[in-house]
Amino acid sequence: MDFLTSSIGMSCVLYVLGKSDLDWNDIKNIILIIVGCYSLLIFVVNELLIEEPLLDLKLLKNYTFCMSNIIMNVAMLALYGGVFLMPIFLQQIKGLDSMNTGMILFPEAIATAISMVLYGKIGNKFDVRLFAVFALILIGINSYSMSKITLDTANIEITVLLMIRGFGVGFLMAPVQTVGFSGLPKAAMSNASALTNTVKQVGTSIGVTIITSIMQHRNVVDYSNLASQVTSFNKNSMKLFEMLQGALIKGGISSSDAKGIALSKIFGEVASQAQLQALNETMFIISIITAIVIIPTLLLKQGKQEDADAAVAEG
Repeated sequence: MDFLTSSIGMSCVLYVLGKSDLDWNDIKNIILIIVGCYSLLIFVVNELLIEEPLLDLKLLKNYTFCMSNIIMNVAMLALYGGVFLMPIFLQQIKGLDSMNTGMILFPEAIATAISMVLYGKIGNKFDVRLFAVFALILIGINSYSMSKITLDTANIEITVLLMIRGFGVGFLMAPVQTVGFSGLPKAAMSNASALTNTVKQVGTSIGVTIITSIMQHRNVVDYSNLASQVTSFNKNSMKLFEMLQGALIKGGISSSDAKGIALSKIFGEVASQAQLQALNETMFIISIITAIVIIPTLLLKQGKQEDADAAVAEG
């Protein structure tokens, strides 16, 4: 029952939200969202009422544990947002092949691994919240910087930006999880771990879906805005069109064919520019989301395992 309702709920919601041309006037989308939300509601209510739930959702009543899961999902949003968006920029917009794209993206994973190992060695010497806040600031500034990249941005600069973000994500995940688990009794550790892993997986799916939807929506809007400027009344666009058409005619192409090819090239450039602009705007949104959770992270309270156990015993 629990598995069925959660599967139906998540499938329906993600299917609708993942559409590039989401139309709320389509009755099918409305029905799927209603079915999805209703299934998830049944799942949540059932998990709260039965004695041995699939996921112990009651643990989310603990503010620190709940907020730590939210913050970790923001980190996953930043991480997978970049993992999803940067290949689009490098391959579809900048025109790099898969090998060069992989060489640019790979150092980020190394940076994440290094920062996690580094935190394991020095993390217990500092307040873990300081690590988390530092990481969020790093990710936020990095996402903002990545919202400014252009076709002229050097590959090495993109690699450095990705590595900085990798360091930030590595420094964020471990301390936030440490704080989140610190106020829970030892007896709840297995349930808390299962719940955290599930929330992380679901959050990643939802995050990638949201990022995809935002970028696709902005791409449509930006393309419409840019394409509307390519008219006979726009001197710059007409000058570019005449230059391209003239060059094609000189190359031996007929006037009618040259006109079609020139228009195709112009609107191809418009499409690339709109895609780049949409990527920049999406990264800017990620930077804002990251900044929003900095204050809640400062408010996290690191508890002690023995205190949580004693509270349970007294209860």
